Amino acid sequence: MVSFRVVQVGQIRRSKWAKLDERTQRHKQRCQDLKVTPETVTDEMVWSSVICYGDLCREARVSIPPVGIGRYLDEIGEYCEERDYPLLNALAISKKFQKPGHGYEGAHGGNRRLWRRQVRKCIVFKYPDKVPDK
Repeated sequence: MVSFRVVQVGQIRRSKWAKLDERTQRHKQRCQDLKVTPETVTDEMVWSSVICYGDLCREARVSIPPVGIGRYLDEIGEYCEERDYPLLNALAISKKFQKPGHGYEGAHGGNRRLWRRQVRKCIVFKYPDKVPDK
């Protein structure tokens, strides 16, 4: 239910970061007032925060197959890593395996062993009111 629920993958393709403020609004509304730490985030919070690749493509209204979304998620990971933000791409998962696919491993800090911790960091992160430009 966080920012990936409103990500505009097609817009990432056309303009990498032009709409990042819009994509983080959902996260801000959902998570800003939780007052939790990564250690106190529950599994329920984790599962309500992730989105499956196919659902992400449908909600973003793009005509790419779920297996083709990795490069766009990697761009989001790159943006986050450059700003020392938690990796928002951690929130997109495989429906079948209930965790990120193999492409997540090593993609701008992605680590499948640490994935739950990385999602918890996303949930508690306090984004600035305005996401700075690159």
